[in-house]
Amino acid sequence: MISISENDQAKEQSLLKKVSRQRLKNILTTVCFILFLSIGFFVVTGLLRTYSVDFCLHILRQEAQNTKNNMNRHIATFQNDMDVLASLIEQEDDLTSVQVQKTLECYESKNIISHLGILFPDDQVMLPDGSFTASPDTASFDKLAEKGPFFSNLEPDAQNPDHGILYYSIPIRSSHEEKGILFGVIDLETISHYFEINMFDGKASLYIVDPENMNLILDTLHGHPGANDAKKGRQIKSGFSEDQIIQDFADGKSGLTAYFSTSHREYLYTAYEPIDVNHWFLLLSVPESTVLEGAEYIKTILFRLGIFEGIVLITYFLWILLRSKQEMKSKETEIRHIYYMYSIQQTLFDAYRQPENILISLEQVAQATTARTILLSAIADEEVCRTFTWQNSAADADSKKRLRQIAQVLSEDMLLRHSGYTISAEHPSLQADEKIREAMNCFGITNLMAIPIEGQKHRLVGILAAMDMEQPCHTTDLLTSVAFSFSMALYNIRAYETIERMGTTDSLTNLRNRNSYEHILEQYEKSRPNRLTCVYADANGLHELNNSQGHTAGDKMLQFVAHALTDAFEDGMVYRIGGDEFLVLTDMGLEEAAELAAKAKQKTEENGYHVSIGTASGGQTDSPASIIKTAEQKMYEDKKQYYMGSNDRRKMR
Repeated sequence: MISISENDQAKEQSLLKKVSRQRLKNILTTVCFILFLSIGFFVVTGLLRTYSVDFCLHILRQEAQNTKNNMNRHIATFQNDMDVLASLIEQEDDLTSVQVQKTLECYESKNIISHLGILFPDDQVMLPDGSFTASPDTASFDKLAEKGPFFSNLEPDAQNPDHGILYYSIPIRSSHEEKGILFGVIDLETISHYFEINMFDGKASLYIVDPENMNLILDTLHGHPGANDAKKGRQIKSGFSEDQIIQDFADGKSGLTAYFSTSHREYLYTAYEPIDVNHWFLLLSVPESTVLEGAEYIKTILFRLGIFEGIVLITYFLWILLRSKQEMKSKETEIRHIYYMYSIQQTLFDAYRQPENILISLEQVAQATTARTILLSAIADEEVCRTFTWQNSAADADSKKRLRQIAQVLSEDMLLRHSGYTISAEHPSLQADEKIREAMNCFGITNLMAIPIEGQKHRLVGILAAMDMEQPCHTTDLLTSVAFSFSMALYNIRAYETIERMGTTDSLTNLRNRNSYEHILEQYEKSRPNRLTCVYADANGLHELNNSQGHTAGDKMLQFVAHALTDAFEDGMVYRIGGDEFLVLTDMGLEEAAELAAKAKQKTEENGYHVSIGTASGGQTDSPASIIKTAEQKMYEDKKQYYMGSNDRRKMR
């Protein structure tokens, strides 16, 4: 009995030890996992803070660049308006006339102009209402005349010294001497409304700093510009260098920093950009609490979730482990998809300047969909206007023709459907158009996935299709997720081409403009052609026609002359290089060009218009500029004969 009892007791002790060891093992496992979660929590929190800061700095820099561009645009417009206004006033003999006052009234409060005035040599200022007032001591006539066109630093308002203003002055000259100085005033309170920053729920602040004396020209945070030493008491955050800021200010470079604000009692993350006025800098800042607001919220959620998971782990450790693996797999898939979308977006960002990026992005789509062919068609006016394709094999003429036919079939179908679909040869979609099935059978396409690319107002602007996928997709998600990026790329390409065309084409006559003329002239100077013939034409009586019948009649005259020249010189390059001046460059002989020019001239005369024309030609030894100059001189001779024959000297310009 004793021995049995001792054996039972030994087994019991052994079982207890085993249970204890298992319990200890479970406890240690749970504690280690909770510890691991805690470490992961702090690591993720740190990464979130880093990401939040990096994302904030990225947004700040982007917004600062946009604000800088906006500010530079307004300032350039302001200076241009002032230059135009000064040119108008210079034409007046009496600067105190009612006409000048009305002109000032028309421009006052335009754009960022607060008010205008003209400073006379006796230091009296005439306002748009005709009243006069004395100029401030800091803005005497002699000082401003000596400086020429000048953008001031921050100055106190004469009517309200506590109020800061900026002004731009430009001399009004007559016979090489200044008879007055036009100045336009910018109210800092007014200018701040033009550049309101709505990012980060309106918690961002805008500053303008003069790096020479560190004066705050504009301060939307404190509202009191003009404070001396804008960097005084600014403790720079670790990771940023004050020396770098000083160097950037000296070199006129943009950058990022963070400093401690005594008014906010926290760090402000700041992006700074140089602007086109007096070497000033624009600063855009946001409090650190705002930057980390999302991260702190996620930190709180993660902490509570960690506590909950720690409790649940005691009982459902294995279940949570399994669930974590499933979630991790799902997250990996999601992240892979997000990276795919981001990569496509980044690749297409500047596709309007680098068209090869379209093909790179199509290859990325092919890798994601395992497709052998990717097709992108651009649609305009319900017609395919451009096709981009990627194939995993070299494309020959037949395959290109095949893809164009497929693109046309898909566009016709998508104009009716406006929705994506997937089709396979084994299981064709019941909604598939019969033409698409026929095209698939004809060209041996095993499967097809296509989506519409929509622009503004859901207008169809393109089609994206994947063909012959090794792993057929049951949904169009892989294409739909990048549709917007391709839509923006197509839009940017069209916009870029439109802008480029506007820069080289005259909008009234649709001829090449002076920019295009100067470009081709530069090319000819570098590489002279074997023969260059120039026809120089000038429309007679345009000024009188505008005065007598209006500019619409003058425009019709210019358009008719342009049509006459383009009809005559179908193979030549026709330019409108001035108001009523046209020029044709061709490689034909002088006699042939002169004959065609005479026909164009006769055509204009038959329609009641008159054109003076001069023609000249030369070879490689002749300068293109000299050939054009000769043609111009002959044109003036022809013009002289025209006006001498008309017996009306008033028509001469």
